[in-house]
Amino acid sequence: MGTMLSQSVQERLDTARALQLQYRPNADITAQLRTKTVAMIVAPTACGKSYLMHQVSARDAECTHVKDLTTRPPRDDDQPGAFDYRPHDDHHVSELLDSIHRQEVVQYMVHPTTGMLYGTELASYPARYNFLETISSVVTVLRMLPFQRTVVIGIVAELAQWQQWFNARYTQDDAERSKRLQEAVSSLEWLTDVTHADLIHWVINDPGRDAPAVMIDIVKNNARG
Repeated sequence: MGTMLSQSVQERLDTARALQLQYRPNADITAQLRTKTVAMIVAPTACGKSYLMHQVSARDAECTHVKDLTTRPPRDDDQPGAFDYRPHDDHHVSELLDSIHRQEVVQYMVHPTTGMLYGTELASYPARYNFLETISSVVTVLRMLPFQRTVVIGIVAELAQWQQWFNARYTQDDAERSKRLQEAVSSLEWLTDVTHADLIHWVINDPGRDAPAVMIDIVKNNARG
């Protein structure tokens, strides 16, 4: 959490949080982003978004899963290779803030509830089509960047299936359960907001459907989902 940082570094992080919507990468990074598509995946916890993105990468060589850098600790249910973990301490947070100041990251976000720092670098987008698991507040930031194309995919599951997956991951006595439920509510509220309904390509993660194929079709062929 933010209390792990010294006052001076925490103040720099707070300033970065206030400026994150205004951030733009440098000219070299901007030029390379113009050749890439990013698909932003927004979904309630336990809908299988990380699993689906890895399935997409395994099926199509032009598609890859964006690897986030983050200062949050690893979780037991993190997909292997999904994150580049950095300690949330003065040294590593200062290094990341220096990179942000030099406009050397593609984008960054200070998490609204945990205070942990997330971001991506140019190397995080190695393919033509890049799938990024993100929260809704980052969508606006990424859509303002000069990618060749940005796509928003909302992943949901049938209620009974989602309850099974969620309860298997977060038991009744799990301290994370209520927080993840609130995150699920926030994701669904944003996804169903009529003011940007035309942005959302819906994908249902169901064992009877080929969700990875639908995701590839959306990104490569402009299908609606």
